[in-house]
Amino acid sequence: MSSVVTLVFDSVDIRASVLDGMPLFVFADVRYAVGAACIFAADLNSDERVVIELNSAGHCRRVVAVNLFGLSSVVAAGDPDVGKDFKRWIAAEGLPTLLSPSTARLLPQAPQNGLFSTTEIAETLDIYPATLGRLTRHLKTKQHGERHLAPAANNDAVIEQWFWNSAGRAAVLREFGRIGVEAGDCSITVRA
Repeated sequence: MSSVVTLVFDSVDIRASVLDGMPLFVFADVRYAVGAACIFAADLNSDERVVIELNSAGHCRRVVAVNLFGLSSVVAAGDPDVGKDFKRWIAAEGLPTLLSPSTARLLPQAPQNGLFSTTEIAETLDIYPATLGRLTRHLKTKQHGERHLAPAANNDAVIEQWFWNSAGRAAVLREFGRIGVEAGDCSITVRA
């Protein structure tokens, strides 16, 4: 893990770092900051959390850290008013501090090789991307797509996003009862 940065949200220290270009935040710090007493690390999906080693005052401790998907889950479990402020803060101050401009320039742009963003699919279904993301968590497997860092749609932040392959896109649309996938060629037909 690279060096740990301490970010401050509403007088609460949140330890964070970047590992292989991915922002990570100490779970316990975020949980405390947003008042999410009812969520535990075990409640998060395995792809939302990782165990990291922190060196502090000469002691090495293992702690749970969350990526941006895990961060979103923790914030959703906390106080809604604090969560709104936290989301604004993380986009405006937290991530820009953590991801320097030089790091952001090195990040790949949104994949163009046959992958679809959750936002693109959400627009097709006429629902909010965050809602689609929550409702399709169970479909986010290697069979259906992959995670990439990409620029956020509404600001200059760099965020971790799920990109769906054709099979994943079809599974999402099937889940919402909006298409029928013809066997063999994966062509899509819209049901009335």
